[in-house]
Amino acid sequence: MKPFLTVILLFTSLLFYGQHTPNEFKKFRIASAAETCSFKEDGVPQKFTYTAYYDRNGNDTAYYHDELCIYRKIYTLDENNRIAMLIMYDKDGKEREKTEYTYEANGDYSTKSYHKLFDAVTIKWFDKTDRLLKEQRDEETTLIYDYNSKGQLIQVKTKPGPNSKGEIEHLKYTYNNKGQCIKEQSLGTYPWVKTLFYDAKGMLTKTITTGKEAGVAYTNTNTYQYTFWK
Repeated sequence: MKPFLTVILLFTSLLFYGQHTPNEFKKFRIASAAETCSFKEDGVPQKFTYTAYYDRNGNDTAYYHDELCIYRKIYTLDENNRIAMLIMYDKDGKEREKTEYTYEANGDYSTKSYHKLFDAVTIKWFDKTDRLLKEQRDEETTLIYDYNSKGQLIQVKTKPGPNSKGEIEHLKYTYNNKGQCIKEQSLGTYPWVKTLFYDAKGMLTKTITTGKEAGVAYTNTNTYQYTFWK
């Protein structure tokens, strides 16, 4: 796997495995978050910018690579003003993924996503505080999310099925005394270590990721800029 692909996967990791839940984006009133990725591929310096856009509730609505739209999302609400369904469209306006929400009486809920491109289904289980607890990507791949007594995500680990032969995902998280995640470490199939930096307001400003791919060491530096809802 090339470092370029690793950068994309790490950005996904940041958004969905780290502290950046919809509640976090809503709290900081973030309208967009731009990530500039700097790395070397075959010894040649590379730089790309990815921008995610959010509504006032902290839900992501669009994702761009520089000026190229990767996807857009449309949300449908139920009679209780909760998300009932979302549909992801590609840059050409074609449906790429549909997610349905199911809510329990205690506030917990689950989502079931149908991926048209890969003909696959992903199911996720959340508690009433929007913490992701479990994710089933296919019949043989389940991810378990562990939290400490403060409600901080401390580990994500693959629970392989009896016939599983796929990649192993094992992520661990370290926090400072402000409750900020300052280190992410992958102990799975693709090992790497990410150090996270914040400004005085608690906004993530930079990450530095080090690891090895095919025996070659690499360092990726990502910086972040935001716009805010008024």
